[in-house]
Amino acid sequence: MRYLIKKIVLLNLMLLLFISCKKEDKKNNVILEIINEDINNKVNTQFLNDITSLNLKIVGITQLTNDSLLDQKTKKIIADIKINHIKMNKRIKSIAKKNLIIIPDTTYEEGLININDSLAKNRNYVYLVALEKLIKEEVEEYELIKENTNNVEIEKLASNSIEELNSSLSEIDFALNNY
Repeated sequence: MRYLIKKIVLLNLMLLLFISCKKEDKKNNVILEIINEDINNKVNTQFLNDITSLNLKIVGITQLTNDSLLDQKTKKIIADIKINHIKMNKRIKSIAKKNLIIIPDTTYEEGLININDSLAKNRNYVYLVALEKLIKEEVEEYELIKENTNNVEIEKLASNSIEELNSSLSEIDFALNNY
């Protein structure tokens, strides 16, 4: 019986020693660090590509409004959104360049917004609703970025952008409620 107890104690000690060695290996494992870095880079690349695509769609819609018959209040909101998104795009490009990430510079989606003569009275509403939808998608994407990135610069971009986008959404909401 004593022999069995000694063996069990010895086995437990060896197991504890083995486990502590394994924990140490995990902390200093270079391969795991490389894999984690690679995953973070792929996540950041995907986020930057997604957000750039949304940004370009919004800029595309704001450019469509240049020739449209919109009231001054709507034109001002849209002009502000365009300026903010051009600034965001520059920040995104800067971060992408620093991290050697290639991002799109054009969007090929057709039919971003469909305005025809029968909607002439509601042009302001249609443009603002289309922008509101895309900006909400953009906010969701930035929130995902903020939660999932390990890159401090990208996290800061997300936080600042969320603030700016929520401000634009408030302006759009106010305008839509007053039509």
